[in-house]
Amino acid sequence: MRPICSGKPVGLLVLLACVAAAQPLIDAGGVVNAASYALAGLPNSSIGRGSIFNVFGRNMGPTTIELAKFPLPTTLAGTSVKVTVSGTTLNALMVYTLATQLACVMPSNTPEGTGTLQVTYNNQASPAVPVTVVRASFGVFAINQVGSGPGVFTDVEYKVNTVTWSARPNEVIAAWGTGLGPVTFDETRGAPPEDMRDSDVQVFVGGKPAEVLFRGRAPNFSGLDQITFRIPPGLEGCYVPVAVKVGGAVSNFVSISISAGKRTCSDPLGLSETEIDQAKTKDSLSIGSVALSKTEISLGAVPGLGDVSIKTDRGSADFVRYNFLKLIGSRGASGFAPFGHCAVYTFTGQAYTLSEPVNPAGLDAGNISVTGPRGTKQFTLDSKGHYSAELGGGVPGMPGWQEEYLVKGSYTVTGTGGADVKQFTATLNLPDPLQWTNRNSISAVSRAQDLRVTWSGGDPSREYVTIAGVSMRTTPEVGAAFVCTERAAAQAFTVPAVVLSALPASQAGGSLSGLPAGMLMLGSAPLLEPAKFKATGLDAGYFSYTILGGKGVAYQ
Repeated sequence: MRPICSGKPVGLLVLLACVAAAQPLIDAGGVVNAASYALAGLPNSSIGRGSIFNVFGRNMGPTTIELAKFPLPTTLAGTSVKVTVSGTTLNALMVYTLATQLACVMPSNTPEGTGTLQVTYNNQASPAVPVTVVRASFGVFAINQVGSGPGVFTDVEYKVNTVTWSARPNEVIAAWGTGLGPVTFDETRGAPPEDMRDSDVQVFVGGKPAEVLFRGRAPNFSGLDQITFRIPPGLEGCYVPVAVKVGGAVSNFVSISISAGKRTCSDPLGLSETEIDQAKTKDSLSIGSVALSKTEISLGAVPGLGDVSIKTDRGSADFVRYNFLKLIGSRGASGFAPFGHCAVYTFTGQAYTLSEPVNPAGLDAGNISVTGPRGTKQFTLDSKGHYSAELGGGVPGMPGWQEEYLVKGSYTVTGTGGADVKQFTATLNLPDPLQWTNRNSISAVSRAQDLRVTWSGGDPSREYVTIAGVSMRTTPEVGAAFVCTERAAAQAFTVPAVVLSALPASQAGGSLSGLPAGMLMLGSAPLLEPAKFKATGLDAGYFSYTILGGKGVAYQ
């Protein structure tokens, strides 16, 4: 009898190719906390004992998802996962299996340390990949299912927190996640109601510590954790940041909606209460956003070049439509936290971006251009609804340098109109930049201490201030950034240590050779209400700017 592959007779070489193709393979960095999806190389990327984790790859299970039942098995539909740490090998508990994704529970008796993880499917084993196991590493589940944006929070009646069902100050809320730490009961079966009081759990809501009322496994589940806490007083906003610190490690940053009035939230950097209610009623919200961005980053001394600054003038425009389910999982109109708060974003490589993980539908708005003191510039259509423009700048004196385009003065954006968004114009004034008054005193940033930033200038009636930081590492290439917002009149802001500790230590070298692996920036942007414009086909339109000045710093 001849060997067969996919039901057809084949020769030996083809058979070997079939066998090789069927071998399970785990993606690089493919072992992650099932709630946070924390990227390998970040401070919270280790897998906690007793937590649920995902494995991403291919050929790891059947093409149709297979779900486990209690008691959780160590082999499910031919898939098993082996973890070896400090010479001890254990089988993870299977939650579900699929060719490209697995969910498992890390046994609570797994030793702590760096080891390996290997997937076996239908008696074929994958190459082993590294894994680091710690006592606890908490992740908060997010509505978008990739660990960012609005988190999964419920009230005492298990109603999910959204922008149309906000929490009240002082209300008791439950956060859902995984990674609180090990347990002693039988993990193959559902958990008893047991408070893990020995876990060092802190919940920060808008940077304020919240009163923790319960922390432990969700009753009748394995690996799923519930933290019940009280919303601190004095907080409001559609996207108030929340982070959980367990045993020194800070979770992913998600957001919660808080309102002291109606259950529908509203804040100055997001959609209005009326706009959100309308979106819920008609299950649709169309937003147009045009932004001008002026950035100057001082890199300091670069070998062979001397003191170098990068100046960039850019434009972007996005015209999108959300259905209501996508809206409640999104970061909102600006993507930023309310005034006085900070959010943390993570990224791979060096391409830091605030791109929305929830992908709304693009809208045709025709051609976009901007006219200012230095003439008219056209935007390029990148994809339906998404435009960009390189307006000027670069490294002064180097090839590619263009005259700066964004100078103080009046700017008008024009859309010719398309199939979805009709013709519009909007105007704004670009002001003088803020003065960062303690800039020269900051060269290195301790991630274990608060960081105070001070400034002067800004228009309190029309502008707010952004404080942003980025830290990257090269092995692996991964990074994190924080963005804080404050009213211009405050003249100062303190970035909390809990925010800074979520960033990796800056690690230069490799593709970052000669360039800073960390940056700190301060700038201004207009309040959204004065920046609004109207267009047929849009529920809300914004024409805004950002003026950022920054420098290279090391996050230690």
